[in-house]
Amino acid sequence: MILHSGPQQITHQTSTYSTNQAKAAQEISTTQETQEASSSGKLKHGGDVLIPHVEADPEFARKMAKDAAYIPDKLLIDLSKSPSFKDASTYNQWKSNTLEFDKIAAEVTEQRIEMYGKMKAEGASDSDIYKQLMAFNHSLPMDYQVKSGMLKVNEYA
Repeated sequence: MILHSGPQQITHQTSTYSTNQAKAAQEISTTQETQEASSSGKLKHGGDVLIPHVEADPEFARKMAKDAAYIPDKLLIDLSKSPSFKDASTYNQWKSNTLEFDKIAAEVTEQRIEMYGKMKAEGASDSDIYKQLMAFNHSLPMDYQVKSGMLKVNEYA
């Protein structure tokens, strides 16, 4: 599974061509820096901050491991940059992108559920399952991680 967003999908639909080109160059640079930070361990997902709590509380770990496996990701939408839906073609493009993401997210969720079930069957602790699911999330393509809100890339970084 390889996900890729072109600059037209990421930037505002009404931006000019030159603005799209500048933002595309900036986003490529930011994505490369984010990938380097992620591989070096400097970048954390929202779920990572829960690891100490998961390790300390077995009941919380049980709930979080199951939720991390079974709750599908959704496309994160920045409402401050959302396109105007007055134009039917803009709405249809947004809808198409959302449906495409949902299909990919369903595949990712199936992989997590499979991992969860296998580790449960092998007798792994819920804490270990949760940490393995977070490691799996880190291994997903960077654009999927950003689109799903697992991490946020600051466009001004």
